[in-house]
Amino acid sequence: MVDEIKTITCDRIFYNGKLQPGILSYSLTSGKIISITSQDEALPENITHFEKLHSSRLIIPGIVDTHVHLNEPGRTEWEGFYTGTKSAVAGGVTTVVDMPLNAIPPTTTVENMDIKLKAMTCSENGGNKLFSDICLWGGLVPDNLLELKMLIKNGVKGFKGFLIDSGVKEFPKIDTDYIDSAFEELLNEDTVLMFHSELDNGCCQNNGDPSKYSTFLKSRPDLFEVDAVKDVINCMLKCFAKNGKCPRVHIVHISSSQCISLIEDARNLHNLPITCETCFHYLTISSEDIPDGETIYKCCPPIRSNENREAIWKGLFDGIISTVVSDHSPCTPDLKNLEKGDFMDCWGGVCSVGLGLYLLYSTLKKENPYMDDNSVWSNITKWICENTSKQIGLENRKGFLKKGYDADFLIIDDSETFKIDNETTFFKNKLTPYEGFESKCKVVRTVLRGINVFSENEGHIDSPIGKFILN
Repeated sequence: MVDEIKTITCDRIFYNGKLQPGILSYSLTSGKIISITSQDEALPENITHFEKLHSSRLIIPGIVDTHVHLNEPGRTEWEGFYTGTKSAVAGGVTTVVDMPLNAIPPTTTVENMDIKLKAMTCSENGGNKLFSDICLWGGLVPDNLLELKMLIKNGVKGFKGFLIDSGVKEFPKIDTDYIDSAFEELLNEDTVLMFHSELDNGCCQNNGDPSKYSTFLKSRPDLFEVDAVKDVINCMLKCFAKNGKCPRVHIVHISSSQCISLIEDARNLHNLPITCETCFHYLTISSEDIPDGETIYKCCPPIRSNENREAIWKGLFDGIISTVVSDHSPCTPDLKNLEKGDFMDCWGGVCSVGLGLYLLYSTLKKENPYMDDNSVWSNITKWICENTSKQIGLENRKGFLKKGYDADFLIIDDSETFKIDNETTFFKNKLTPYEGFESKCKVVRTVLRGINVFSENEGHIDSPIGKFILN
């Protein structure tokens, strides 16, 4: 078989840690990058396709979104592999990692995982459901401790548990005794344990007008997150004191800036292997701007004040928060209870898979007008490509533009704008708080393993080529 090689030359490609002129060559046969260089003489000899991009365009690695709820099987009316990954690639996301809930059954046992995999590969027309590549997280629930090692062997990248009610009965919360036992069980495994860190300490009553966002916000104060993060860190300290080491820990969707110093001290003073993430909505929306009754803004933990939002940005710039993810958590419109507008009686979750680059880039540029392009794209690729690939152990394959890596990348035009319109989004239930948001850049093409899976002119690929990544 003759190897088909394509070469793209571009004035701005993000590789080797900076935005610079480059020539990207990759195999359409193997789907791997052959070379990325600034020197013409280093080009492969048997190039079969050549393209030069306009100066307004740039290339960055494919985005890796490590926090996506696709909900299939069981709640496919909420989302699904096909629509969720279709939305992902439209925004430059080439790899998603599916959370163990809200599918029925959740990915908490090997048997449940097999059901998930069958759902992933079964479709009415026999075609592939996946536009992007996909990995799986497993779940931490009270009765699955002895399943964890087998789930790792079967390909899950790590585990997530809730320290507060998850909102679905299939995924009960865990306590610190379980965390202690899980640390011991997985002490010698190459994996990561993630925690939804809110702890209902009974301090707050749900009093007030339920149509006002402030009522909901008061019902889930910063203290919920702070107490939970402290509990997780204490479990890590106990494990470290007993064994001289501890499994890696990742705190998901940090919303309270009060948690940042706790995680910084755990890492720097106690040498604990702990990281954390935040979400696009915590960086772009402030509680002061949420209108009464607009339940599309509800998520857990909640969106907090603008002062808090600015502190989250600082934690990100300081490197304490390492990644930014969507936490795409969709549901059917009736569960948002929009007509009633009751924040205390509706599903909590924000739809945003595939929208994150637009939100992050535009907010970063607006609030840091003097930041040069290299710094802008260096930060963005670190937060949504590089560090997310490291979190799932794929940093030798995804998240960077390097020789031998998957040819996953997106082409962006930062001279064009893109306006988010709920009705033209690709996820199943078209409810976002971002209606009318105007981005200062536009994704014009998404490439997965060398193949164009989305472009602004041709739309999505007819036959999706996404794969489930086991290792």
